[in-house]
Amino acid sequence: MIPRRRPSRLLWTASGLCALFIFFSSTVRADPVKVNGAVTMNAGLFRYEYSVTNNSPIDLLLVTINVPTGPVVQNLIAPSGFNIFFDPGVGAVDFAADTLQFLVGSTITGFRFDSRIGPGAATFTALGLSGSQNPLTFEGSTTAPVPEPATLALLGTGLLYLARRRFPGNKTKERDDWAR
Repeated sequence: MIPRRRPSRLLWTASGLCALFIFFSSTVRADPVKVNGAVTMNAGLFRYEYSVTNNSPIDLLLVTINVPTGPVVQNLIAPSGFNIFFDPGVGAVDFAADTLQFLVGSTITGFRFDSRIGPGAATFTALGLSGSQNPLTFEGSTTAPVPEPATLALLGTGLLYLARRRFPGNKTKERDDWAR
């Protein structure tokens, strides 16, 4: 019988420190403007749904996401109080304030469009006016939208594989010979 190998304390400590670093580096960071995306499939097209979080010191009037040029975006939908526009020549989807604004400390959800182009991170620019009516811009990258059902299926498959390796079960001599 082969003795079980146990991970060293150093490995456990290093793993724990890495996990804490990743957790705190992602939660402590406060960008002035965050644009988060999620992607699902809709009739053979990718459906992008975005939310905009304004942590900047001013209210925002416009958020623009850069997308490929050409007729790649359709079925534009914005939450009430906002407009959404697409310019195929420039390759920009604009989330514009209409009767409402992106107020300081708020998160606005419900911006949606369909596209033939698959998911990936994109850059954005947010525009607001300072107290003296000077334009201020904030730039950043959207969080890369991930098709959730496929991600969960991949995660589940990986966990099953790891569980099978960790707990191989009782093998009979016949099954063990067949596997070789």
